[in-house]
Amino acid sequence: MIYGQVTETGEIVTAFENVDLVDGLYTVAMEPERFRELADIWSDYLKKVDSQSTSTLETDFNKLESHLLRAEAIFDMVESNTAILPPRLLEKINHDPQVILAIDKTGVFEAVNNAGQALLGVKKGDTLENLNFPRETIDMISFAVKSRFASSVDHVEGMPSLQRLIREKEDAPLLISLTDWMNSDGSRLVLLKTVDFIWPDYLTPIITEAFGLTDAEADIIKLIVEGKSVQDVAKARESKLTTVRAQIRAIYAKTATRNQSEFIRMAIGLTTMQMMERESYRSFANRVDGGTPLAYPRFEHEHTMTLPDGRILDYAVFGAPNGKPCLFFHSELLGNIWPAKIVDYATVKGLRIIVPARPFYGRSDGYPKNVDYPTQTAIDFIALLDHLNIRRALLIGQTLGGMYALALTRDFPDRVAGMVMITPMLPHLKTEHNTGMPKLHRFISDVVRRQPRLLNFIARAGSGYYRRVGPIRFLRHVFGDLECDVDIINDPVNQEALIRTLQFGSAHGHKGYVAGYSHMIFDAVDLMKPLPFPIYGIIGDKDKNTRFDRAKSLQDIGVNFNIVIAKGGGELLIYSHPYLVVDTMLISWKVATSD
Repeated sequence: MIYGQVTETGEIVTAFENVDLVDGLYTVAMEPERFRELADIWSDYLKKVDSQSTSTLETDFNKLESHLLRAEAIFDMVESNTAILPPRLLEKINHDPQVILAIDKTGVFEAVNNAGQALLGVKKGDTLENLNFPRETIDMISFAVKSRFASSVDHVEGMPSLQRLIREKEDAPLLISLTDWMNSDGSRLVLLKTVDFIWPDYLTPIITEAFGLTDAEADIIKLIVEGKSVQDVAKARESKLTTVRAQIRAIYAKTATRNQSEFIRMAIGLTTMQMMERESYRSFANRVDGGTPLAYPRFEHEHTMTLPDGRILDYAVFGAPNGKPCLFFHSELLGNIWPAKIVDYATVKGLRIIVPARPFYGRSDGYPKNVDYPTQTAIDFIALLDHLNIRRALLIGQTLGGMYALALTRDFPDRVAGMVMITPMLPHLKTEHNTGMPKLHRFISDVVRRQPRLLNFIARAGSGYYRRVGPIRFLRHVFGDLECDVDIINDPVNQEALIRTLQFGSAHGHKGYVAGYSHMIFDAVDLMKPLPFPIYGIIGDKDKNTRFDRAKSLQDIGVNFNIVIAKGGGELLIYSHPYLVVDTMLISWKVATSD
């Protein structure tokens, strides 16, 4: 590959000379799962740069700019081909409640998801001939699939084609869509997706608890999602038609839907919520002690408000209704989700948890132009406290969220009762605070502090990797340095919450992550020193991210920082040490009350 550029006069201008780093950018753009390789290349590059002049890094990145732009263009191209499914096709499509068949050019099913096996009775290796459809219908599907293969990918641009077919045994038509899928090796598949749904088994207990439904009402939702009419439901349940209609009206009231159209959209929407990996949930639900309680916030806890400038702020409130208010500043990855165990304990202890979503997270709109993000976040969150008639709140910051909590304390000190930081993101006061971090975390830290122009690319790589491999494998990748955190991720009790966490953070793609790190407060010591209350920092003793050393350095320079050790803990402390977190919040409130 030639990395030089040719000017209008034909002169070759030498561009960035580090071939490995440039190749690394293009490799990650095409295969985001190789993200760690780029971290290795970056580490080697920095060693060379640090031995040269201080201007080398900036000079190099001026030359690298065109490659960053090209690599991001490749991201766009790859994502347009892979937005449907990641390479691990079956692993992903099994989460979909609709029938999906992946068909090769010979008509063989390369993959069939759970819904396809249940509703159509076919499996991998079968062909269209195995479908229990009329001959005419099979011929129509076969012709449509062959037509897709006959067209170039560039021509069809990945747009689905819709076919309307007649079922053999039912009056209702069968609607199918056909979409192209390009494998990483260049081979093609056609994805056939139908409007038929299968209700995920794990969803019934979740919606029953969330909406306060009876078992009968939950069963009615399931039947309607699977395509049954009201008359079919009455027949299946051996109930009177008037009884079923009365039950449906009760469901409207409980689910805040106004008519059957809204109800059906809501019900079908529920089936697309990938709250847990199906098999993981089943293995847990079959245990003697039963299933897992749904994490918070639940449907009834989620709200939105309109900010003074017209933007929407997404927030949730749960815990003790009249308890001591605790304003939670979520992290960049772990989102707004609190496991049931920690919320149940906080409720008993009289704590009320308020969880706003920063701009670009959840349903919150983005930031206005030309504002300082931590400052604007503080203004937004104070508007929420005013909306809830809360005068003072304890601030709870998780990793990057702690920085935003500090900004609110700086700008609105009279509204803050105290501060607790969970796995805090603390200033690097010594060289070893950075060099001692795990490689992946050090890579992100170096990018943020030394070359933020690379941040958007890194965030897109992480987002692309998440979409390819799914939430659980992504989390194992990010937190794989600590066995204690991997154990938490592998426990089905936690997976519903962890998956919802990533959905909350990916609502606006990678924008939230970029927003958080591109507005880092590097002079956080200046914010910490004048605080009139102690900061309580909860740090796992297994944490490899030099947090304990950084906290000690803060103490050494006079910051009132109390270190709370979570024995056996890593970074996922609200899962591993829920009682310690809540008890620390209570201590902070007690100190605030005694002042």
